[in-house]
Amino acid sequence: MQAIEFNTHSYNGQISIPDHYSDWFETHLKVILLAPTQTLSPPTQVPSPTVAVAEAMAFFEQLHLDLSHYHFNRDEANER
Repeated sequence: MQAIEFNTHSYNGQISIPDHYSDWFETHLKVILLAPTQTLSPPTQVPSPTVAVAEAMAFFEQLHLDLSHYHFNRDEANER
Protein backbone atom coordinates (compact mmCIF):
# COMPACT_ATOMS: atom_id res chain seq x y z
CA MET A 1 0.00 0.00 0.00
CA GLN A 2 1.34 3.42 -0.92
CA ALA A 3 0.70 6.53 1.13
CA ILE A 4 0.86 10.27 0.61
CA GLU A 5 0.45 13.07 3.10
CA PHE A 6 -0.84 16.59 2.54
CA ASN A 7 -2.75 19.29 4.37
CA THR A 8 -6.08 20.55 3.08
CA HIS A 9 -9.36 22.13 4.19
CA SER A 10 -12.74 20.44 3.99
CA TYR A 11 -15.62 22.22 2.28
CA ASN A 12 -19.21 20.92 2.40
CA GLY A 13 -17.98 17.49 3.45
CA GLN A 14 -15.42 17.23 0.63
CA ILE A 15 -11.65 17.38 0.56
CA SER A 16 -9.44 18.08 -2.45
CA ILE A 17 -6.40 16.09 -3.52
CA PRO A 18 -3.63 18.45 -4.68
CA ASP A 19 -3.07 18.55 -8.44
CA HIS A 20 0.46 17.16 -8.22
CA TYR A 21 -1.11 13.87 -7.04
CA SER A 22 -3.24 13.61 -10.21
CA ASP A 23 -2.35 9.94 -10.61
CA TRP A 24 -4.42 9.34 -7.45
CA PHE A 25 -7.56 10.85 -9.02
CA GLU A 26 -10.38 8.45 -9.97
CA THR A 27 -8.95 5.56 -7.94
CA HIS A 28 -10.18 3.66 -4.91
CA LEU A 29 -8.60 5.14 -1.78
CA LYS A 30 -8.53 4.38 1.91
CA VAL A 31 -8.86 7.68 3.78
CA ILE A 32 -7.71 8.40 7.32
CA LEU A 33 -8.55 11.88 8.61
CA LEU A 34 -6.51 13.63 11.30
CA ALA A 35 -7.21 17.08 12.70
CA PRO A 36 -5.43 19.26 15.26
CA THR A 37 -7.02 18.76 18.66
CA GLN A 38 -7.95 22.43 19.09
CA THR A 39 -10.26 22.32 16.04
CA LEU A 40 -12.26 19.29 17.19
CA SER A 41 -15.27 19.38 19.43
CA PRO A 42 -14.58 18.33 23.02
CA PRO A 43 -14.76 14.57 23.62
CA THR A 44 -17.68 13.02 25.45
CA GLN A 45 -17.32 13.02 29.21
CA VAL A 46 -15.38 9.95 30.35
CA PRO A 47 -14.99 9.40 34.08
CA SER A 48 -11.43 9.75 35.28
CA PRO A 49 -9.74 6.65 36.72
CA THR A 50 -9.93 8.11 40.21
CA VAL A 51 -13.73 8.47 39.91
CA ALA A 52 -14.04 4.87 38.67
CA VAL A 53 -11.86 3.61 41.53
CA ALA A 54 -13.90 5.57 44.07
CA GLU A 55 -17.13 4.10 42.68
CA ALA A 56 -15.68 0.57 42.82
CA MET A 57 -14.47 1.09 46.38
CA ALA A 58 -17.90 2.37 47.45
CA PHE A 59 -19.54 -0.71 45.90
CA PHE A 60 -17.24 -3.18 47.66
CA GLU A 61 -17.47 -1.35 50.99
CA GLN A 62 -21.25 -1.93 50.93
CA LEU A 63 -20.83 -5.62 50.03
CA HIS A 64 -20.80 -7.85 53.09
CA LEU A 65 -20.46 -11.62 52.78
CA ASP A 66 -20.48 -14.02 55.71
CA LEU A 67 -17.83 -16.63 54.94
CA SER A 68 -17.33 -17.80 58.53
CA HIS A 69 -18.72 -21.27 57.74
CA TYR A 70 -16.80 -21.70 54.50
CA HIS A 71 -13.77 -23.97 54.67
CA PHE A 72 -11.24 -24.08 51.86
CA ASN A 73 -9.31 -27.30 51.26
CA ARG A 74 -6.34 -26.67 48.95
CA ASP A 75 -5.71 -30.38 48.29
CA GLU A 76 -9.35 -30.93 47.34
CA ALA A 77 -9.33 -27.88 45.05
CA ASN A 78 -6.21 -29.16 43.24
CA GLU A 79 -7.43 -32.73 42.71
CA ARG A 80 -7.75 -33.76 39.09
